[in-house]
Amino acid sequence: MKKLVLVALLMVGLTASAQEKPAEGKKCTKSEKSCKSPEMCVEKMTKALELSADQQAKVKAVIEKKQAKMKTVKSEADTELKSILTPEQYSKWTEIKKEKCDMKKKSCCSKDKKSCSKDKDKKKE
Repeated sequence: MKKLVLVALLMVGLTASAQEKPAEGKKCTKSEKSCKSPEMCVEKMTKALELSADQQAKVKAVIEKKQAKMKTVKSEADTELKSILTPEQYSKWTEIKKEKCDMKKKSCCSKDKKSCSKDKDKKKE
């Protein structure tokens, strides 16, 4: 009986390990679904929801407005952090952000790479 249980556990273990694993860097389904531009978002939503031309224009405007707000929020947060942190801490913080961006660039989930270039520009200031 013990041998039967052992064989069953072994079979389950081998079967589980033999399942196809996603390729390195292909685990990013959530980010792959994200929109890199308002046009891409509208295109995906149009396909999924069958948006009319009027709806597409309105959705695009909403997305552009949201992106502009996010840009402003990020800029304000960066300005606040700069006023709170010492110059050394802020420099280290910008380096951490740069490394994080570099990691995103290497992965399949990379979002808009423009944000990374903005961080580099701020570091030069």
